[in-house]
Amino acid sequence: MEIVKLSDLLQVTEIVEVSPGKGIEVRALNLTEIVEIFWKHQDVFIPLFAEGQKEEPNFALIAAAAPQMVAEIIAMSMGDKTQAPHVEKLPVTVQLIALTKIWKLSVPDVKKLVEALGDLAGAVTQASAGQENLLSNITEKSSSTK
Repeated sequence: MEIVKLSDLLQVTEIVEVSPGKGIEVRALNLTEIVEIFWKHQDVFIPLFAEGQKEEPNFALIAAAAPQMVAEIIAMSMGDKTQAPHVEKLPVTVQLIALTKIWKLSVPDVKKLVEALGDLAGAVTQASAGQENLLSNITEKSSSTK
């Protein structure tokens, strides 16, 4: 494996054809952007994220369930969130192709993502349990000294 500086890496992008000979450039979403989408659309994000983890995700289901979120994801991936209202007006096939490309760029290995999220969830659960035990011990000591 070659070690490189992050600044030397070129961002991988894909072109989505909007009309014959004309297209938009999309890139992977970064963690900050994914978290932003999550907080804004958390009511639909989690079930749709689960759909994205399937071998063959049904991006039409995602688009139908959350068209504004899809438009925001595409606009964010284009580098200009203000374009979301215009993205909503694109044909559904263009939006689905863009969403599929963005997903593949953002999550190149779904299995590794699932493993990482599982590890993270386990760590958070352990940390929460440890914090509850600590609070319980403090409460018990406080009660016994009275």
